[in-house]
Amino acid sequence: MDLHTCYEISIAEDRMSAKIMQLEKAEEFPEKTAVYQFLKENGVRFGILEEAVDQVTASPLRHALTIAEGTPPVKGEDAVLLVQMETSEAPERPAAGDVNLKNVMTIPTLDEGEMAAEKKPAGSGIDGTGVDGEIIPAESGKDFKLRPGKNTIMDKEGMKLTASKSGQLTVEETTVHILPVFEVKGDLDLRTGNIEFNGNVTIFGSVPSGFHIKARGDIRVQETVEGAFLESRGSIFIQGGAAAQGEGRIQADKDIHAGFINQASVECGGNLHIKSMILQSDVVVHGTLYADKGKGSVSGGTVSCGRGMIVRELGTKMHTPTAVFAGGDHHTSEKQRYLEEQMAFAGENLKKLFRLQSGLEKKKKTGRLSSKEEASLNKVETSIEEMQLLYQSSSEQKDKLEETVSHADAVYVDVEKVCYPNVSFQFGKYRRKINVETSRARFFIESSEIKFQNL
Repeated sequence: MDLHTCYEISIAEDRMSAKIMQLEKAEEFPEKTAVYQFLKENGVRFGILEEAVDQVTASPLRHALTIAEGTPPVKGEDAVLLVQMETSEAPERPAAGDVNLKNVMTIPTLDEGEMAAEKKPAGSGIDGTGVDGEIIPAESGKDFKLRPGKNTIMDKEGMKLTASKSGQLTVEETTVHILPVFEVKGDLDLRTGNIEFNGNVTIFGSVPSGFHIKARGDIRVQETVEGAFLESRGSIFIQGGAAAQGEGRIQADKDIHAGFINQASVECGGNLHIKSMILQSDVVVHGTLYADKGKGSVSGGTVSCGRGMIVRELGTKMHTPTAVFAGGDHHTSEKQRYLEEQMAFAGENLKKLFRLQSGLEKKKKTGRLSSKEEASLNKVETSIEEMQLLYQSSSEQKDKLEETVSHADAVYVDVEKVCYPNVSFQFGKYRRKINVETSRARFFIESSEIKFQNL
């Protein structure tokens, strides 16, 4: 029996599987040894499925049958920065959403000579094997170069950082800093005044309205922040919460952790962790918003989350209007509209200017252009250059903004308990308003439509 005339083997492009298809009816079924030899002759040497071979030798094949499966490679683990904390032995940075505010307020401090951080190198992964028997190299984990931070010294191997001075530990993406500390033992008041400090700032009381705190490192407030202005190049931790009454602003380059946010303007470059609620606030989170502990509610105002959101409740029983922008921020839409208006303005002006230029150029060719008209022509040409520059600049900025929202299809919003009516979602340029109460749902965009499914 010639198996080459009765059967055909196809190997997947990624070499992870092979299929056998029967081309014509055979008078008899092949022997196992013949099937194995046929597979070998067609380049299949690994991961052969015994049950599939048995099926080939016992019954006709009505459809293509997977007869071999390779072993996929396993990507190596990414390199991790292990940070020395005063309460444990160098734990990994806490997983997203798994933060206890009381623990957050335990500020890690180090003395000179103590280890500050250690790099766990990226893993090399585990190689796979294709059905052809060839090795499929594994992809190594994502690596990073450990760099010495402020007041830290790196060892010769480039794997450990040691404190060169005593101070508070501040974590960045690929390093840590040991920064000096400015402490206020109670509430911020007129005796202390506004604070601008090249290190960490710790307020053991509250921050009243109108005060400004600007820090090179982290800002920690043990009680509440009112309508004050907080700006940190690190993270901000507010154990009580923010009750701003529409005043002030809280901004951090990294993460923000707070008990609650009420009528506040907040922006963070990393993740936002909320223990209780966000109420009637303007919030922009470039990472992920976590409000999945305690009450975990977001109601009223506008919330933007670049990488998604996990909350327990969204909106209110009173159907308070609540806007959620996923995959970008609500200011992006405003900027896009503004840039489109600028492009339209420049385009209309260019049409008028080109008409003026054409008329003056024709007159110039006849030699009848006065000195005043000559000056007008020069002015028109300068205006054309300005309008062309405005149009080009606005167009480029608009393209960049559109790129920032192009990954909205990979973002989702999880509501673990209930999403009330009158919540509006915007993923990129697509919008949807929720009109009925929805329990335990994931909202996402698919095929240019905002959809939801049960969690």
